[in-house]
Amino acid sequence: MNPPDRGAQGVVFDLDGTLADTRADIANAMNVVLRSAGLPTHPPEAYRRFVGDGVDPMVERATAGCSGQDLDELKQAFRQRYRAHLLDETVPYAGVEALLATLAERAVPLAVLSNKPQAMTATIVAQLFGQVSFQAVLGQQTGVPKKPDPTALLEILEGFDLPAQDCAMVGDTAADMGCAVAAGVLPVGVSWGFRGCAELINAGAVHIIEQPVDLLALLSAATGPGDKAVTLP
Repeated sequence: MNPPDRGAQGVVFDLDGTLADTRADIANAMNVVLRSAGLPTHPPEAYRRFVGDGVDPMVERATAGCSGQDLDELKQAFRQRYRAHLLDETVPYAGVEALLATLAERAVPLAVLSNKPQAMTATIVAQLFGQVSFQAVLGQQTGVPKKPDPTALLEILEGFDLPAQDCAMVGDTAADMGCAVAAGVLPVGVSWGFRGCAELINAGAVHIIEQPVDLLALLSAATGPGDKAVTLP
């Protein structure tokens, strides 16, 4: 499905790497588990490549090459550790709170869609962005495929009561952009997240924004048929 060629009136945000910098808490929790299991740990920077597709793939990437390990046990241990330390160091990215406040003032329909488990997603959003009235906050749910599958995003759009072409998906990974393209919404990548601009563009991003406030211009500015993703130096 081709991305829309007009501005967006409703916005769905990814959470990790888009609204909030969660990398330190994820890395700390996983490294505690790895250390306890006698496995090598990783620097926080490495987790940029590990996260984005949910807990199970993250643990599998963090333990790649380690034989004789019970992955299910490690996944459960990570969930328990991370659940208890969700917000030790996690903070909103600079400018995100101001952006959300402006969008709320303008009555723009807002939602969050994450591949993080539902309870964790809801807790982080409530603690960091409790002043924002999101119409939906969805994380990974049993029986619902994760991004880039568009199922959950299409569910959110039904709640917006807006056609897909009037909405945008803002995120930092190929999963976010692929989800947006599959649902027919405007794919907007962020340069400050966990992945690089090249990945976002290759996955279908029509725009890359350098700072949160840049999103405001996209909500009212129509994009022409020949527009390409904005590449950064």
